[in-house]
Order: sequence, then C-alpha cells, then structure tokens
Amino acid sequence: MTDLTKKRISELTDLKPRQVQFYTEEGVIVPESEKGEGRGKVRRYSEKNLLEFLLVKEMADFGMTVGRIKGIIFHTSAELVNIQKEMSKDPGLSYYLVILKGGAVPIFEFIKLKQNEETIVTVSMMHNYAGCFVIDLGQLIKKTSLAK
Repeated sequence: MTDLTKKRISELTDLKPRQVQFYTEEGVIVPESEKGEGRGKVRRYSEKNLLEFLLVKEMADFGMTVGRIKGIIFHTSAELVNIQKEMSKDPGLSYYLVILKGGAVPIFEFIKLKQNEETIVTVSMMHNYAGCFVIDLGQLIKKTSLAK
C-alpha cells in the first residue's frame, strides 16, 4: 500500500494542501493508511485515496458542491479499485464516469468501453450535449502510477 502525505497528494493532484485537508475534514475522503487522529499524528493516504482525490478535483473543477462530491465518492469508491485492477490487465479498456448535471440526488454511471474512435466521440458528445459531466477514469488512473 502506498503511503502518501498531504503534501504529496497536493503535488500529484494540483489541489492545495488546505483543500486536501478540507476534503478530509469534511469526510469526503477517509485516509486509509493513517487517519492521523490525535495530537501530532500525520494523516497518510493510500493509492486509492489518491484516485479519489483526483476524482474530487475533476468534480470540483466542474463546479459540483461538496455534498454532491461526497455522495459520489461514497458510492463509487469500492468500484474505482475494481476498475483500476481491470484496466491494468487490459490496456485496450476504457472507463468513464458519467454524472448527470442537476438534481438533488447525484445520478451517475460507469461506462466500460473497448477503445476505438467511434465510442470515444460518442462519450465526448454526451459531455457536450446531454447535460452531464464525463470523467475519463483511465487518465486519472495513469496519474496514480506517479505515486509509486
């Protein structure tokens, strides 16, 4: 398990250290390696946490609220690990997280595709026309390899 500090998470995600701390304190991300509870304890994050922070950054950049981001992270966290494993076994595989805009409850879906131009264009068009956010999980997963 990778052991990452707030500073390293910040460097790998382009989040400010204060933002990393904020998302942790708000319960959006729960440190897996060391919760840092108690005076003088340092929080340590796992590779899974890094992937979650990268996803948080994408959603925050889309203008999503903290509550909405927290709900999506809560419901997708376990699946992200499975997707990461599956993509490492099959380099031709692509995964996207599609999140519908608006609504009180976040509606999202993972889309699994074998990579070819037609399907990529379709997903890109969804981002532009269907009132949804599309996040390329493959790009985020590649960034987690920098932590190793």
